[in-house]
Amino acid sequence: MDRLYREWESRDPHLARWDRFCHAQPAARAVRNRKKFFLQLLDTLDESSLSHPKVLNLASGPGRDVAEHFERHPDSRVQVHCVELDHSAIEYAARLCRPAQDRVSFEVGDALKYRPPHHAFDLAWCAGLMDYVSDRAFVAITRRLYDGVKPGGRLVVGNFSKDNPSRSYMEVFSNWVLIHRTEAELLELAHRAGLPDASTFVEREATGVNLFLTTNKPLE
Repeated sequence: MDRLYREWESRDPHLARWDRFCHAQPAARAVRNRKKFFLQLLDTLDESSLSHPKVLNLASGPGRDVAEHFERHPDSRVQVHCVELDHSAIEYAARLCRPAQDRVSFEVGDALKYRPPHHAFDLAWCAGLMDYVSDRAFVAITRRLYDGVKPGGRLVVGNFSKDNPSRSYMEVFSNWVLIHRTEAELLELAHRAGLPDASTFVEREATGVNLFLTTNKPLE
């Protein structure tokens, strides 16, 4: 995933052409836009009146997005808790985030079973997990994440859209098989998870390939 973020190219010129082809695909651009989307959310928290905004990053992966945030904002007040099952990914992310190790924490945990503390986070972010889970698991995970969001906080869950022109290429050439969903399907799953209809909506990044189910938790 980090190679997609960095638009990595092989040193072999023949293979590098394939890398450039891959990075030019709408799905790859959407993944990079997803990182930008998260960075904008972190910027918004930094600009808020919250003293130390707390962020949950579920299935956090390589940590490139978190590292970039603190590179851009060395004095950021945001505190990010990353939950990831892959030990190697956590080790990699910890190295990237070492300059901000006082504000980034890591937990080895199964995202499918993770239950955040009640009302603990100002933002719960889950970008690349739901594309791999059933509707039933989607609902269960979303319900637990929502419980972990403070009143006045926000939950954002990413999912690839069925409007993905890269889907055939991903599945045939890369064996990258995802569960694609429509905006209406995401809203229906949010309703089943008990999210408030009035403050739940779907956003898109620039390509329209990545959808973001978003809900603002009402103040109690």
